[in-house]
Amino acid sequence: MRRIQVSVTPELDHALDAASAAWPHEARSQLVANLALLGASALESQRAEARRGRRDDLQAVMGSLHGVYPPDYLEGLREDWPE
Repeated sequence: MRRIQVSVTPELDHALDAASAAWPHEARSQLVANLALLGASALESQRAEARRGRRDDLQAVMGSLHGVYPPDYLEGLREDWPE
């Protein structure tokens, strides 16, 4: 198992205090690991929510341009292209 070194900044110290309230019998090193896992889970949830939001946005506009361009529009446009 690999180890990493982490500096305890005031922000991390505050986070460790909060983690200690949630997991009172854990060592500080385990609290750091718990916070990292909780943070990773939160990030994955945010990414999934963003994907759902983009998918919902696409669903909302899907088909909204139906009928805007006449049939064979692209073929007519390409007729002006040099060969």
